[in-house]
Amino acid sequence: MRDENHSYKWIRVFSWIAAVALGAADTWATRFTMNPDGISYLDMGDAYLRGDWHMAISAFWSPLYSWILGLVLKVLKPSAYWEYPLAHLLNFVVFLAALVCFGFFLRTFIAYRKKSEHDSGDDEEATLPEWAWWVLGYSLFIWTSLVLISIRLVTPDMCVAAFVYLASGLILRIRTGTATARTFVLLGIVLGLGYLAKAVMFPLAFVFLAVAAFS
Repeated sequence: MRDENHSYKWIRVFSWIAAVALGAADTWATRFTMNPDGISYLDMGDAYLRGDWHMAISAFWSPLYSWILGLVLKVLKPSAYWEYPLAHLLNFVVFLAALVCFGFFLRTFIAYRKKSEHDSGDDEEATLPEWAWWVLGYSLFIWTSLVLISIRLVTPDMCVAAFVYLASGLILRIRTGTATARTFVLLGIVLGLGYLAKAVMFPLAFVFLAVAAFS
């Protein structure tokens, strides 16, 4: 069992190295590009910092990502040449945070799966082995982050993904019966921040809360 856990650790380490390397390469390759949504979020961040509330407060753009962008630009004060690369660097940091949140979710999911198999008496060999879940999980994370969500786009989508991974992991903890009052408080905070990142998380928050209640 000890050797088995040691091999799983190396799978996780290799997966993290691959994710970070591919994310960094994609960020570097597109450091001077900018999408229209990214320009809008940069402008909103500047508007918040200079107190231009008429421009900053919008019913279309969610505020959290523009707050982060504006704060980073305010602190580092980059020249016009480095403004876009800095925004992409921030996106890469958010990608790393999403990787941590996904690692928490995947670790909790595998623990929940093993507990369910043990309680039900199912044969573990009849399902995917643990190493396969680690490989499959991180492979899907890398693919969705680089292709579907696209780390090269300066948008809050990666923030939303991180909050979804974290909320899903917390719900699994509730399901396993290991949750404390702090788990429920943290779930509420995560869902609230998810809404500030993107408005679609408002209706989805009720889905998460319903699942948590039934769990």
